[in-house]
Amino acid sequence: MLKQDDIVASISLSFLIAAIVTALSIVLCIPAAYAFARLRFPLKRFFLFSFLLTHAFPKMGLYVSIAVLFYRLGLMNTLIGVVLIHMINVLMFMTWIPTAAFRNVHAAQEESARDVGASPFRVFRSITLPMAMPGIMVASVFTFLNSLDEAQGTFLVGIPDYKTMPIVMYSIISDFPSSAGAVFSIILTLPTIILLLAAQRLISADVLASGFQVK
Repeated sequence: MLKQDDIVASISLSFLIAAIVTALSIVLCIPAAYAFARLRFPLKRFFLFSFLLTHAFPKMGLYVSIAVLFYRLGLMNTLIGVVLIHMINVLMFMTWIPTAAFRNVHAAQEESARDVGASPFRVFRSITLPMAMPGIMVASVFTFLNSLDEAQGTFLVGIPDYKTMPIVMYSIISDFPSSAGAVFSIILTLPTIILLLAAQRLISADVLASGFQVK
């Protein structure tokens, strides 16, 4: 399997896109999650609930609509387009779970640091962020794995130049012997097993359950 050039290229591309999507999601969603957890503003619950909309409808219909928009913007068959279509799927994970993690940091702990002279940024860096880090790590793992497994959006936006592992797997199943699909399935599954084992200490029922509550 690994002797096929397109397979090796698809594995590298999948990990590259998943890493970019995870990094960009952290940069964009962590400030939003902190705002949802700490600030009061109009329509707060509506905006938080809106992140669920990408998972409330059949994705193929959503992707077709987005593909039409991307075609007008010149984002079809581009790395930026593929990254954006992946980020649409992970906004819920990277917003809801970190929001719950920031809520679990008691305001009294932040106020105590402010009382001894710490600046707001120092409080966030030294108190809030470290205590919320387990939830952020859990969301990051889910984001990475979700991007690694994305197929439909990548197929509509990235073909023909951007073929990730799930896209190549479809062609393998139809063009290669049946055993090839099983081997490639193992290759797709390994990153999930490795990352979940690495994050085993961070993933708990309390973190996940609190991450999907609207307050």
